[in-house]
Formats: sequence, C-alpha cells, structure tokens
Amino acid sequence: MLIFTIHEKTYTLRGFFGEYLCFPEGILLMAGYPGDPYAPSTDMLFLDSFLNKKWERYLGRSVWFKYYHDGKIILGDGCVYWIEAETGNFKYFCPKTGLITDVKERGCLSYVASAEGYVYLLREYKIEKGTRVAKPWKGENLRALVKVGVGENYIAVIYSFVNPPGDEKRGLCVYTRNLIKLACKRLSYTPGQVAVVNNIIFVKDFYTGKIRAYRVYSLL
Repeated sequence: MLIFTIHEKTYTLRGFFGEYLCFPEGILLMAGYPGDPYAPSTDMLFLDSFLNKKWERYLGRSVWFKYYHDGKIILGDGCVYWIEAETGNFKYFCPKTGLITDVKERGCLSYVASAEGYVYLLREYKIEKGTRVAKPWKGENLRALVKVGVGENYIAVIYSFVNPPGDEKRGLCVYTRNLIKLACKRLSYTPGQVAVVNNIIFVKDFYTGKIRAYRVYSLL
C-alpha cells in the first residue's frame, strides 16, 4: 500500500510506486506495480480543490500518465485510456501488439503510436485505420521510439529502433489526416520529438536538441 499526505490529509492507494498530478479540475493520485507482470493494476483517486474525493477508479492494467488535453487525462502503456477529469468516465483502446509510445489529439480524432511501429487513427475513440510506419529489428530492441506530430492537414511520424549491436533504423514519414502515406525519408540523426505547423515539420534531435525543419512539399 502507498500513502499520500497532502496538507495533513492522508490517502491510501494500492501499489508500491505512485505519483500525483494537478489539473484545473483537481488532483489525481495514482499508484500501481510497474514492471510486475503478476500484479498489473493502477489505483486512482481524484480530489477536488478542497481535497475531497471526487471519484476513484481501479484498472486491471498498469498504465501511467501521458498528458492532459481538453479536460481529459490520457494514460498509457499496453493500452491507452482517455479519462474525463470531471467524472472519471473513460474510453480505452488496446493495440494488438506493442506498448503505447505516443498519443495525440486533434478534434474528434486520436492518433496512437505503438512500439511495433504502428500508428492508429481513432475517431471518437473507435479505431478507423491502422498503418505500419516501420518495422523494429527482429528480437530485442533497446530503443523503440515512435512519435506523432499532428497538424491541420498533415501528420508526421518519426521512428528510431536500436538493436543490441547498436544498429539503428530511423526516419520520418508524412501522412494526410486520414493516414494516407505521402512520403518517407531516412534520417542521418536520431529523432526525438516532432511537431507540425502548417506545412512545415519540425524534428528535434534526440541527442543534441537541434531542431530541423522540413517543408512537406520538399519530401514528396
């Protein structure tokens, strides 16, 4: 059991590792057993601004905070959960294989990336399409990074897969909002983050932090 103490109030959740997160709607307390295949679970308690219980949830999966967007708390690991901060009601999606590496929102559309190199398009949390951007190395991958950048008209996906000898597959792909592939490009550096602004894709170097810009039309 894990005990949280906030302004002399104590709250007990099931788990040996935990964290708390602050949002406009209140405070989320989370606890679980990360890395333990025999106890996959996440215990959550949401408090209002007066530190009173607003809602609580117990999930039979290990999931951890990804980010907050428009009143929704987004959690992920093997599945991704969208939880309404006000009510605790949630939707979820579990890809067939691979851990969740990224989740991005754009209106009623969600884009979910997995460590197996897939990107899924969901409309109102129901899967509409999935595509494989790149394949990881066979066997163990020391890094399986797949990140999504979402713009008004284009989706950019970066990937980096590293095997034990140190060989790396790395690249950038561009899609329409409906996941129709437009172009792919191998990169000479390891990408870490990606963003799309109008028709320009910005990619941040994983190691140096240098940002490179690519016009979508130059990749076609």
